[in-house]
Amino acid sequence: MKQRLYVPVMNCAVNKDNREQYKTNLNKLGADTVFVAIERDAFFARGKERAKYLSHLKENVDYFRAQGFRVGVWFCVFGTGKPLSEREMEISKDYTSIRSVTGREGKDKDMFCPENSVFVNDFCSFVKELAHISDMLMIDDDLCLSVRPGLGCFCDEHLKMLESEVGEKLELSTLKNLLFVGGKNKYRTAWLNNNKKTLIKFAKAVRNAVNNVNPNIRVGFCAGFTSFDIEGADAVELTKALAGDTTPFLRFTGAPYWVSLSKDRFRGQPLSAIVEETRRQEAFCRDSGVEIFFEADTYPRPRYVCSSSLLECFSLPLHASGGMGEQGYFLDYHSSPEYETGYVEHRLYNAPLYEFIHKNFDDKTCCGVKAFGNIRKIENADLIDGLGETAIMTGWFNRGAEFLSVIGVPTHYEQSGDCGIAFGEEAREIDKPLCKMIVDIKGALILQEKGFDLGLKGVESIGTPAFEWFDKEKVLLSYGASNGYYSLDINKKAKVLSTFELPDGTRYSSAYTYTADGVEYLVYAFDCEKLPHRASVLFSYKRAEQVKDFVKNICYLEKAPFVYQLCKKADNQTALLFVNMGENPVINGKISLDKVYESIVDSCGANLTLTGKEILINDFIAPFSAFAVVIK
Repeated sequence: MKQRLYVPVMNCAVNKDNREQYKTNLNKLGADTVFVAIERDAFFARGKERAKYLSHLKENVDYFRAQGFRVGVWFCVFGTGKPLSEREMEISKDYTSIRSVTGREGKDKDMFCPENSVFVNDFCSFVKELAHISDMLMIDDDLCLSVRPGLGCFCDEHLKMLESEVGEKLELSTLKNLLFVGGKNKYRTAWLNNNKKTLIKFAKAVRNAVNNVNPNIRVGFCAGFTSFDIEGADAVELTKALAGDTTPFLRFTGAPYWVSLSKDRFRGQPLSAIVEETRRQEAFCRDSGVEIFFEADTYPRPRYVCSSSLLECFSLPLHASGGMGEQGYFLDYHSSPEYETGYVEHRLYNAPLYEFIHKNFDDKTCCGVKAFGNIRKIENADLIDGLGETAIMTGWFNRGAEFLSVIGVPTHYEQSGDCGIAFGEEAREIDKPLCKMIVDIKGALILQEKGFDLGLKGVESIGTPAFEWFDKEKVLLSYGASNGYYSLDINKKAKVLSTFELPDGTRYSSAYTYTADGVEYLVYAFDCEKLPHRASVLFSYKRAEQVKDFVKNICYLEKAPFVYQLCKKADNQTALLFVNMGENPVINGKISLDKVYESIVDSCGANLTLTGKEILINDFIAPFSAFAVVIK
């Protein structure tokens, strides 16, 4: 089945003079669905002003539908925190602002709580008008009670709900520590329950409003990075409530613009980590009956701020991983369709590679190291004192999968496997370890609490190491983190693989292997959640070699920093994709294979030579380029 391609356009930018050019670009791309995004101003407009907005919207929707596209309307809901004009403040004077657990709120900002009936009634009236225009409505990623302005919502109404749930009087000033320090507790659980009640109630109100127009109209939404965990109702539950009796649809969270130099949304998070988060969402939604597609967003556009290379390096492995469509942001939101053509041109340049991927990867299953991770984990998480609201929310990200993606070890999200990784809180979901397990110290302690023997007798915090020794190889470590490193008292049967060296010359074990009850563990003496994304302890040639030697039997491109590697298998064939997400070229590259192969079935993007258990790369693989190969 051809992968669906959804392309958004901005209603204000599309008009009768340029619609044909939009159509031309959409047809070049092979898009089948167009989302016409409307301005937040349309919600605040009243009377003739709103009628003008909606008339223009209808013209655009009708045009694209007549050209054979499936067409949806895309719009905001609670608000993204932009400052309100005096007129908008007057219109919203009876609305309630979302308030974070630390008391932050914006009385003059566009962030409204859905427990306020005035706001809900106004919004549902607006949705009814949209339902007369399009049979597919998509709510933006502001369908959340957290993020803007923080962990929420703790407005007066939500405080009352929380007090009722726990049966005691509460003070806002004490809630952050009460809910978000330590392990699972009744306050955190009650907060999540209330979030779920609020959002499901709101979703059903929207659904009922649409049903009054036409129950066959589809309603979905865009997930944010809190939508699978912190909002109480996960994204699948919420989109099903919006869908009613129609087929639910959901756009995932995680986009290439997150790592653009102009944004750097999560302070050094690599592009490969966002690829992993998207693949994790696909696995969570698999067999859910929800139409799913990923967020290939180039915000704020054009290529001066988010390059087409980021878009392509993000989308290629997600096409190869499979199971979802793509919402591709190829067209500038505010300028003419002729202004920024680079995103479209780059995709067309890569068209042979996409065709190769779908021909050779779609019928195969991902393999490598299984990345464990409960996508809903905050309720049971053990949170340390002093974490800020953003740090608590971003605990949703899977640092183990990120770690492997940067050093190029292929991952998968299938139900079974021989080797797995579980850093930090990801270990809580594990009831039965795989034959091989890679864990950081927090993951090791969680597994130990569950009764598994990892050879750990004691753990003590140490300062930031200056170097790491791999036998006689000395690797410099950055001073990017002041904590997160530990000295370990381990069983004498454990094998030390590498050691930390502190600035004073003292050495401690940094990694060891230990086997017990049929499970071989690779344990790291750092807590990844406490380390910055670019901490050099997480990646080096020797670290990559250490992991590869432990995992064994994987296909691996050696000494290739930030080259994302994906492997799929079926019958006697293995398909490999290599996406250079880093700034270094691959020169004289060598791929070590998991076994001896007979021949190269086909390849795209590079000239390759197979020599038994190795593939030699005869080309210069430039930064932000990719190639793929199928062997048997």
